[in-house]
Amino acid sequence: MQRFEILIVGGSLGANFFSEQVTAIICSLPRELREKIYITQQVGKNDISKVKRIYNNHKIEFFIESFFDDIFEKFKKAHLIITRSGGSSVAEILTSRRPVIFIPLPTSFDNHQLENTKLITNIGGGWVLDQNNEVVKTLKKLLENLIKNPKNLLLQVIR
Repeated sequence: MQRFEILIVGGSLGANFFSEQVTAIICSLPRELREKIYITQQVGKNDISKVKRIYNNHKIEFFIESFFDDIFEKFKKAHLIITRSGGSSVAEILTSRRPVIFIPLPTSFDNHQLENTKLITNIGGGWVLDQNNEVVKTLKKLLENLIKNPKNLLLQVIR
């Protein structure tokens, strides 16, 4: 694997948590791992220049837009997807057959985003992390493991 491609999708309007926290977690990875990754990230229009500057400062290769017209092409290139777990996101992930890290919106009605993750995570298609519960440490460790051992992704691909 030449580079480890991560697709981060925070919804069609972007998500502040993804722009700030997930970006910061990726930038906190050790330098040798940051050099191996390529980030494609959906970011809200107001955060684009800030997120680009952060990735540039940490020497991380990236492509950032506020909306992707070709989301299925992005899915095909990604080794790993990080996203919320709304109904349409989960359906797209199922179709893409790509491993995923879900970070459900903690304020979703009746916690439906967490419920949406169960189909994929129960069959080994990915992981679900609680945004309110040590996500920073957990996501960093998971990313480090997957970048160092990309074969672990093969265990997660939905067949």
